[in-house]
Order: sequence, then structure tokens, then C-alpha cells
Amino acid sequence: MPAEIMIDTGASVDIIDEHALLRMQKYSRKTNQPPITLCKTNTKVYGYGAKTPLPIVGKFDVEIESSTRIVVTTIYVMQGTCGSFLSYETALALNLIKLTINATENQQPEVQEKNKLKQSLDKYNDRYHGVGILKDCQVHLHINETVTPSAQPHRRIPFQLRKGLEQELIRLEHEGIIEKVHGPTPWMSPLVVVPKPKNQEKVRLYVDMCVANKAIERERHITPTIDDLINDLNGTTVFSKLDLNQGYHQLELAPESRYITTFATHKGLRRYTRLPFGVTSAAELFQTTIQQILEGIPGARNISDDIIIYGRDQESHNHALEAVLQRLQEMNLTLNAPKCEYNKPSVEFYGYIFSKDGVSLDPKKVETFQQNQSVLHRIQQK
Repeated sequence: MPAEIMIDTGASVDIIDEHALLRMQKYSRKTNQPPITLCKTNTKVYGYGAKTPLPIVGKFDVEIESSTRIVVTTIYVMQGTCGSFLSYETALALNLIKLTINATENQQPEVQEKNKLKQSLDKYNDRYHGVGILKDCQVHLHINETVTPSAQPHRRIPFQLRKGLEQELIRLEHEGIIEKVHGPTPWMSPLVVVPKPKNQEKVRLYVDMCVANKAIERERHITPTIDDLINDLNGTTVFSKLDLNQGYHQLELAPESRYITTFATHKGLRRYTRLPFGVTSAAELFQTTIQQILEGIPGARNISDDIIIYGRDQESHNHALEAVLQRLQEMNLTLNAPKCEYNKPSVEFYGYIFSKDGVSLDPKKVETFQQNQSVLHRIQQK
């Protein structure tokens, strides 16, 4: 909903009052959007110079959009009618304010390249808005028509998850990722609904395609291995990592392939208009499609929806990043801003740490492995 909010560059969190929350909830109901649900918080927020915390009644996560950017942030709701304030970090991310540093003309080449990098990122800030759809491309599923279709029974969704499921269905339909199904359908798969770990009121939905996958023939494309990456990244010193927003869902599914993705909910039948997770050939289709998009750009490789960009120096890295962002813009693909990393001396990529010193295992993965081995050892002793 359109809203006016004051920018407070001294604020470290985003705040609205209860009056603003009521207007947002009313707007959500009017426009049939998912309702806003407050979560409890133990975070204490203080006004400038105050020793007593502000009366915070809850928080919620929301997308905030300016004329040029969109970001996901946590909004804290304060009791009363105190007004609404946007923090420095959120205002900066939305490109509502700019941090200006005076610099002399006689800058070092490395500083000049970093300034060029910032200009490139600003030029392509439209890549962080919504879920893209690959331009002039539809993916086809190769369906073996000799396999007998199966309409599997609907799996009952627990009542405590139905509200979250309904909200997710509305969101997916609004973004053009799924559509309602009318009339008979030869295929129907059951739905699995799982609450999100950090917000139990929101859910993830998965379509159990095990039976349908028996009729979908795989495409055998070669996926790059870590050994390939190690060879390509040898001698590189500057890295960036891009994450495609809801990667598979940015590939449109050809209309004649959609019927096999039909799934059942307590609100009726739906099917995917974009490439869904769970399809046996989805990973290979997606990998080869993104690989073809990046073809011809030195210093850029992808594994699934993660793109790693690298260079032996700042200049070659910047050229590669600029080329990738331009290609993504041309093809109408979007990025998940919170998961993107830019201009790093090292980067984590598929369980490995790449840096100027070479490649090493991610310490977090090693720790997890050691913990699992310890648990397995105790089980074996029993």
C-alpha cells in the first residue's frame, strides 16, 4: 500500500505506530492480500538518550518498495500514535538517501575500480524487484504419454497450517507462479505443507511429484563440478556471488506441459505456470538454461541458481560483474538481494571457501559433519 514515512538516519530499526498498522491491515483485507500477523519480540528499542525502552507491541516482516528498489525488512510496531520512521540502513537500501564521500581526482586505480563497481550496482538496481520471468523462453517437459496418468488422493492439511497455506496460494497466484485448474485433469499430485522454521505462521509448500515423475523423461545435461570451479578460479582474488530470486520459478512452463504439475488443496486444484521444484528434470533444465545465458562471459559460472563471479584483479572482476548484470537485465531475470555478495576477498560457494589463497572446506560444514559423526558414534556404541 502507498504510505508516507519519515526517514530517521539516526534510527537503527524501522518503526510504525498502531494507527499505521490498522491502516495496513485494512488495506490488506480490501485488496485480498495476505494479512499482517504480528510476532512477539524480546528486542528492546530505545529513543535517543532514553533509558526506558519504547512500548513495542510486536514485529513483522514486510517488503518495502521505493521508485527504484524493493527490500525485505523487519518492522517494529509501537503502541500509540507516535508516527512511522524508516531507519538509515533501510533508507539507504531503498536508494532514498545517498552516502557521499568527497574524493580527489588523483585516486588510486583500485579505488577508481571500486567506484565503478558501485556505479554498476546502482545502474542495475531494478534486478532486485520481484520474481522475474526469462524473456522469450518456455521450458517443455518431455512427458511419456504411454504412462498411465494417476490422480492421487488429496492429503488432508492440518487446520493450524491452512491459513498459512491460503496466504501462500494467494501470493503464488498474484506472482503468476501458479494458476487455478478448471475441469477434469488426468494427473493430480498431493501437497506437502511445512511451516517455516523462523516464522511458524508462514509455510512452504511442496508438491509430491514422485508418481508424476515416472512419466517425465529427464534431459541429460552435464552439471559443472567443484573440480571444474577450482580449475577456473585458480589465481583469482576478487569474488561476488549472485542468487537468483526463486530461481526455478523464473522459467515459464510451456502451457502443454502444465497439466502434469496439477496438485490438490482444500481450496481446489492448482497447477504451475513456472518450472516447479520436485520435477525430475527441473535441475538439469534450469542448470543448462542459466549456463547458456552466461555463455561468453569470462569470469562467471553457475551451479543451479547461484552465480559466482571472479577475477584476477578488481578490473577483470568488475567487467565480469557488469556483463552478468547486463545479461540478467536483458533476459529479465531478478536477484535475491539479501543473499547476494559483492566484491569480496573470499566467498562461500557450495560448501567451499574460495579466496586468493586457493580453496578450502567451509568450516561450518566441517563442524556439522563432525557433530554428525559424534552422534553416529554414540548411536553405534549403544
